[in-house]
Amino acid sequence: MTVRNQLRAVGRGLELANVVEAYLLTCRAEGKSPNTIRWYEQKLRTFLEYLRSRRLPLKPSDITPEIVRGLIAHLQASGVSAFTTRGYVQVVKGLFTWLDDEGYVEDNPIRRVKLPKTPRYVVRPLEEHQVRLLLAAINPRTAIGSRDLVILLLLLDTGMRLGELAGLTVAEAEVALRDGMLRVFGKGARERLLPVGTTALNALRRYLHLHRPQSNAEALFLGSWGQPLIAEGIRQVVRRVAQRAGVPGVHPHRLRHTAAVIFLRAGGDVFTLQRILGHSTLAMTRNYVTLTDTDVKTAHMRASPADRLYAERSRRDLTGI
Repeated sequence: MTVRNQLRAVGRGLELANVVEAYLLTCRAEGKSPNTIRWYEQKLRTFLEYLRSRRLPLKPSDITPEIVRGLIAHLQASGVSAFTTRGYVQVVKGLFTWLDDEGYVEDNPIRRVKLPKTPRYVVRPLEEHQVRLLLAAINPRTAIGSRDLVILLLLLDTGMRLGELAGLTVAEAEVALRDGMLRVFGKGARERLLPVGTTALNALRRYLHLHRPQSNAEALFLGSWGQPLIAEGIRQVVRRVAQRAGVPGVHPHRLRHTAAVIFLRAGGDVFTLQRILGHSTLAMTRNYVTLTDTDVKTAHMRASPADRLYAERSRRDLTGI
């Protein structure tokens, strides 16, 4: 019996719960970020709970396309968004691709399951007056306010992801104060350097040297009791500031969108933005920063060829002069 056939025999005897643990261990060994692994784990746990609650097969070799399509229907009926549903299916398909590659299954049983379609939408960044309201709702003279100001300014100035912000350390902040560049670790633990503007650096210096609680913790952002502020804590900070400011629909990812669009509106180029955002392909950046209809209309009003080339003739026709 070949090694691959031996693995298939082992795979037929394993339950998905054991396979999931092995898959997550592989992801850690490959250097995937903790946020990515938590995302995988949460989605796969939900898949297992779905199977158990309906007394469906729990062995990888017994999973069929119909079972996964049933999961899709269940999520859709539960009101889960199209984007989140697609994420669940991507993670499950990733698990079975790994099982197939490793030889635990004879053939990927869900290869033919198509990802659910998701609606295309235009990114709606915050308007400048909304950003000003957010910043005005923070009192930078207090310890909490100083921290919250740095959080918002870094999100708006660099467009970094929530997980990247939560992972910042005091040592990295000190380097940024010296060099004007902040090191972050994005998806797949990929390192990149982000330029930081003077305003954000000054706010960072004030928080770090005057208001940050005394602590041996490496994490840059700390809670009221000196504990490291995890991603969900930062999300709550942004939500509270937005409530005080009276600006609806604000979350860290929308601030990332806002940073990207403001960068382009100010004349930044899409290639530089790709590096700042940490996108692996330019297509991702183009989708991410699709300009709003208002931007397109405003740009056309400024540069309308007909208006510019025919303006004098048009004025004479209208005025008779």
